[in-house]
Amino acid sequence: VVFDGESDAYILADGRHMWRLMDNLFENVCKYSLKGTRVYVAVREINEDGSEANPGEAKKLLISIKNFSAMPNTVQGNELTEKFIRGDSSRSSEGSGLGLYIPKSLTELQNGKFEVIADGDLFKVDITFDVLKK
Repeated sequence: VVFDGESDAYILADGRHMWRLMDNLFENVCKYSLKGTRVYVAVREINEDGSEANPGEAKKLLISIKNFSAMPNTVQGNELTEKFIRGDSSRSSEGSGLGLYIPKSLTELQNGKFEVIADGDLFKVDITFDVLKK
């Protein structure tokens, strides 16, 4: 894992839900990443329009996780968040088919935004939450 980012920003979230959300995402990374490749995790404070924010002025906190899939995805990014959808035919042997449905639901339950971008074998999840003002 290659981590990039530091932030003193806070979000309003349930610790158990966040743990389950992140556990689910990293479990998927471990299952479906191309062996021997890196996983990139970035945490950024951003403005409403998605541009980088100055420290303390951010409206949103963006958590991005990127990896390269062992097999190219055969469906569009956000389709992967639907129940029982798998990214390729090789993913039929294990699991419930709820892989990204669970973290998306947990993100939205906490008033966040969950987006999946899949481009060939590049896979990226962006999770955005409102920054909690101190």
